[in-house]
Amino acid sequence: MAQLITHSECVDSWLARARPELTPAREIDLYDRAFAAIWSHAHRTLGEITLTAIVDRVLTRSLKRYPLLAKVRVIDASLSLAPLHGEAAHHPHNGEALRFVLVELLRVLGSVTAEVLTPTLHQTLADVTLAPAEAVTPSDKATTR
Repeated sequence: MAQLITHSECVDSWLARARPELTPAREIDLYDRAFAAIWSHAHRTLGEITLTAIVDRVLTRSLKRYPLLAKVRVIDASLSLAPLHGEAAHHPHNGEALRFVLVELLRVLGSVTAEVLTPTLHQTLADVTLAPAEAVTPSDKATTR
């Protein structure tokens, strides 16, 4: 049986492909899509109540390290990063905090399902991108430097 890559390795590999040219706001959008994709897949197996409890646990743990996540909530059966837009979009620890939440979510989902969902969740994450029109434009790069 093939050895699973760790959740951290999966997230780092995804980030290496997905984010090098993103503005801070687009990075939040990318994570938003990642959480939505993982939520959608895990929801089919775990259901809304269980998944909401898991995400709440992950957010509570993450908040201890990253208080900037205080306004992130589960809204309408999804993790909403909308509160991170605006002034918070330029917080220097956004990427680090969101990476932590994503790794922790994958870890807990893997633990709860005895890693049965892990390969599919890793592939789901690997498939998450921003559409080309949503990627950063040269003028966006100039304003973020």
